Amino acid sequence: MLTGSLNLAVKTPRCKKKALNFNDFFGFLPPGWVCLGRGSRTAFASVLHSMAVYRPLLRKNVRMRRRFVVVKVVGCVLGTLLVAGTAANSVASELDPVTAQIRKLELLGAESCPAPLWRYKDPTMQGALETAIAELGLSSQIDKKRLSVVLVDVTDQRDVRVAELNGDVMMYAASLPKIAVMLAVFEKIRAGELRLTAQLEHELELMIRYSSNSAATSLIGKVGKDYIASVMMSPQYRLYDPSRNGGLWVGKDYASSGLWRRDPLHNLSHGATAMQAARFYYLLETGRLVTPELSRKMKQIMAETKVRSKFAKGLAESVPTARLYRKSGTWRTYHSDSAIIEHDGRRYIAVSLSNSEKGAEWLSRLIVSMDSVVFATAGVSRSAANPRNPIPLPSAATRYQYLNR
Repeated sequence: MLTGSLNLAVKTPRCKKKALNFNDFFGFLPPGWVCLGRGSRTAFASVLHSMAVYRPLLRKNVRMRRRFVVVKVVGCVLGTLLVAGTAANSVASELDPVTAQIRKLELLGAESCPAPLWRYKDPTMQGALETAIAELGLSSQIDKKRLSVVLVDVTDQRDVRVAELNGDVMMYAASLPKIAVMLAVFEKIRAGELRLTAQLEHELELMIRYSSNSAATSLIGKVGKDYIASVMMSPQYRLYDPSRNGGLWVGKDYASSGLWRRDPLHNLSHGATAMQAARFYYLLETGRLVTPELSRKMKQIMAETKVRSKFAKGLAESVPTARLYRKSGTWRTYHSDSAIIEHDGRRYIAVSLSNSEKGAEWLSRLIVSMDSVVFATAGVSRSAANPRNPIPLPSAATRYQYLNR
């Protein structure tokens, strides 16, 4: 950085060496010019050095002196514009809510994440899941990151068991992220900014049970896309977390227009990772989304799905008594499904995202195998390295107050 007085010895036409004080030349730049990048400062120094070399000629050449004045004026204007642009970018970065919240999450550190399911992998269930994937002929799709799977057994909340493959791979998830819209709506209800009227509940049911795009777009308009992002990135939930490669994201209406912004990491308008979707269901099941009462209400809305494909289709054929609390999504080659599944005394969370024309078929077969994995590994003792231990959850007394800021 060039500050203070800078004396250089330069050759001129009239004398071999001459001491020049650069304060004479830097004086016309705005005071904040030192905020410019190193490259910009170097360019300015070069121009000013050239002015210094030819300064002695200006004393006798009026025309050149006038040109020198013009160059100084132009330099002053350009310097001011560059400084202003740098300052504007800095201010814009500070004011951008998404950038600000990402910085806050970075300062808090990944250790502050509530319900870090990835720490509770069960070796037995993990091995069984990998074997099931191989038997279905889908290992290559896992390797290509065209398929991601997360399985969480929550039958005993003191002994949560987790298995996953590509859990942190973010994909376009179509309608699955509508669960993020629902959570934002219920946060507004908790804050007293929305009332859970019969009409609002009907819109929520249309969005979740029937996957209505028009209902989703209407609800997005009621809460705001920026608010949805703030809820997803709040330390209370961290359902979109750059340290975990993203997560649930809704940056656009479920319509041909209405784009707000794509997610910062993968440029997706509606995205998810299987792990963050699983965390949503875990927090829902344990009553930690908004309040226990409103968690139960959300789970009720997610029952009785009317879209009978993927997970619903597979279990209807193999376990017709199974009860699903579910949200899925499909768009072109992207097929996703997610659910809390209950039957025969066990309760588990299953999430899978895929990118293939055969994705819907994969998920219908996959859920049958995932169901078998949960029951086949139930009751198997844990290794000493992964003992029984409840997953820490955010206390209601320590809830962050981001959502009201």
